[in-house]
Amino acid sequence: MPNLNKKTAINKYRKTFKNIEIYEGPPEEIISLSSSLNDVEAFKIKFKSIFGIYPPKPNEMKDFKDGQVLWSGQGQYFLFMNTDDQYLDTRIAKEFDGTAYSTLQSDAWATIIIEGSEIFKLLERTISLDLFNAEDYYASRTISFHVSVIVIKLNKNKVKIITPRTSSNSFLEALVQTATNVSLPCPKSGSIS
Repeated sequence: MPNLNKKTAINKYRKTFKNIEIYEGPPEEIISLSSSLNDVEAFKIKFKSIFGIYPPKPNEMKDFKDGQVLWSGQGQYFLFMNTDDQYLDTRIAKEFDGTAYSTLQSDAWATIIIEGSEIFKLLERTISLDLFNAEDYYASRTISFHVSVIVIKLNKNKVKIITPRTSSNSFLEALVQTATNVSLPCPKSGSIS
């Protein structure tokens, strides 16, 4: 009988640079949740009864008991749940009783955490959003290294990037190369002779 072991998207990668650390986020189930077009109000009420909060607004992420939820598009949300349940999408769809539809997305994404006092020196070179001035829990879909990603500012020293698993290794390689360049000392200026 074969023995199957789970493999993370980027092999639990972790590297520390000067005042910046890049590492793979902890495993979690990712659910894409879409509200039924028939009754948005019924969806909001059901969402509140299940998670104890109303759905987030655009560019917002919220905590709930077992994880976080962010707005990902009109009537669409991403749930990040601290569990290991391959049937979570089915269970959640059942709880919504026709007011929403869900699909398990965990295997489609990789989570990269960037942490440290100088993360914005790295992010300003890789993401075209003003994350430095954004509020905590600001969340947005954007482009980084020509890849569509979801970026979440957790706090002033920590950002979470959700990138497609299929290109996660090349995305990580580009991110690490940029972090290496950011960490290098600036050359001394001199006069031109």
